[in-house]
Amino acid sequence: MIFFDKTKGIRPTCFDDIHSDLNKEKQEAINLFKIKKNYLEKYKYKAYNNDEIKTALIKLFHGKCCYCESRIAGTQPGDIEHFRPKGKIIDFDSNELRPGYYWLAYDWDNLLYACRSCNSLCGQELEDEDEVKVVGKGNKFPLVKPYRNILDHKIGINNEEAFRLLINPCIEDPEKFFQYDEQYASIKPSFKSGFKSQQAQTSIDIYGLTRLQLVIDRKRVLDDVFFLIEQLNSYLDDLKTAQKNKTIDKVKLETNIDKITDKLEEKAKEGEPYAGMVRQLLKNHIKTVK
Repeated sequence: MIFFDKTKGIRPTCFDDIHSDLNKEKQEAINLFKIKKNYLEKYKYKAYNNDEIKTALIKLFHGKCCYCESRIAGTQPGDIEHFRPKGKIIDFDSNELRPGYYWLAYDWDNLLYACRSCNSLCGQELEDEDEVKVVGKGNKFPLVKPYRNILDHKIGINNEEAFRLLINPCIEDPEKFFQYDEQYASIKPSFKSGFKSQQAQTSIDIYGLTRLQLVIDRKRVLDDVFFLIEQLNSYLDDLKTAQKNKTIDKVKLETNIDKITDKLEEKAKEGEPYAGMVRQLLKNHIKTVK
């Protein structure tokens, strides 16, 4: 998982048009749920799911899942993901709370782009697990106990932000929270203990970042990157020798170094799959970066 700067994305015009279907629907939801006796009512949220919003999200996240970093735009439709769930909330103790963050169903800052495996509840094979387990975000949004989720648009979310257990890749820098095993491409918290460790582990568990197929896909990229790193470091060692030995073709070595460095830098770009892991590998193993 990596950080995506939402301020760089193109905010769809429907959010600022007071006459748009999106804002009309938002006001309907607020009018319904501002009355507590309506909390158990089910509201049909539709207007957020439009082509303008989805296209903007796909561009912002480069067609990747915001959580697992798998490329999805070319193989599946992907989901417009509500970071804070709109219809209901499953809290830390698996209690169901209604009505959910209804007013944020139409908030640009609450919308992400995610794959079905991260976003929906589904039975998955997990790394180091003998049985299939149900993982995926669904309506889960746990806070550190004993803090409770806010269900009132008039109060807002500021008071609960400090107790949020899921990492938002448009707010936190996920690269500070996770580290990857450099042999198996497994993921685990960077912090050994404390609240940030709890955030990281909760995010791994709920987003299902140890799904077996996902780990296998990360491992393929890890192997490719290590192959390039080994080539690059070998050329860098040869270049040091070439400074003393005039018979070695220094220009050819520098050309090869530039080519491999360009390939590695490309793999670390935010639009590439598993860029968070790739950046860790480059930081730990490149002797000299271009």
